[in-house]
Amino acid sequence: MGKPRQYPPLYEKIVPFALGTLALIVIVLVMVTVAVALGVIPTPV
Repeated sequence: MGKPRQYPPLYEKIVPFALGTLALIVIVLVMVTVAVALGVIPTPV
């Protein structure tokens, strides 16, 4: 007890990459939603 858990170095590379990718996806989704709401992107009806 009390000893911090050691993660393989692989995780230290994957986690920030995964978080960055998730953030990017969220930002793109929000931008697309806003663009559609403003009528910038014509939605197929």
